[in-house]
Amino acid sequence: MAGINIDVESLHKFRNDLLNLSEDLQEQLKRTDAVIDDVAAEWDDPQFKKFNDDFQQDKEMIKPLCERIEDFEAIVLHPFEDKVRDYLDL
Repeated sequence: MAGINIDVESLHKFRNDLLNLSEDLQEQLKRTDAVIDDVAAEWDDPQFKKFNDDFQQDKEMIKPLCERIEDFEAIVLHPFEDKVRDYLDL
């Protein structure tokens, strides 16, 4: 790793930020689902039903995104940070 120029703490923060993003997205979706369920129980409206159907479809795209984020962090970034820390003897 000759000539390596990496701020290890920035890399660590980036890893944590990615994981937080994934967790926050998943948590926000759970909260939104709960609210939608509450509204759907009281509001029988075709436009709301269409919104809910569209939202449920869009939501299905977020789960794979979160999985890719978590995989990238675990498979690429975390081992890379470990190697950099070993190399720099941190």
